[in-house]
Amino acid sequence: MNPLIKLAEAVEEAARSNVSLECMSIAITALVAGAKLAAQQQQWLLHDNITTMQSAWIEWKHGQGAAAAMEWIENTLSDPGLIPDEDELNSQNAQAWHDANCSRALKQQQEAA
Repeated sequence: MNPLIKLAEAVEEAARSNVSLECMSIAITALVAGAKLAAQQQQWLLHDNITTMQSAWIEWKHGQGAAAAMEWIENTLSDPGLIPDEDELNSQNAQAWHDANCSRALKQQQEAA
C-alpha cells in the first residue's frame, strides 16, 4: 500500500482518537510533505515518459526508423520491469491491453470493489 495512504489513514485515526494538537500537527505536516514529494516525483516520471515518446518519434521520423524508435520504448519499460509477460491476459492485443489497463479501466475496477 502507498505510504501516503497509510499516513493519511493514521491521521484520520488520530483525529478520531482525540490525540494532542501537537501530535496531529506533526502528522499533518508529514502528510503534506509526503504529498508534495509524491507529486513532484509523478511530474518527473510523466515528463520522462513524454520525453521518451518524443525521442522515439524523432528516431522514427528522422533517425533509423521504427525498430530503433521502439528501442526507446522498450528501454523505458524494461528497466522497471513493465513489459507485459507473454502469457498475461491481453498481452498479444494492444487495444485489448490498453482497454483493460488504462487508468479509466483501473478506476472502474477500484470503484466496483
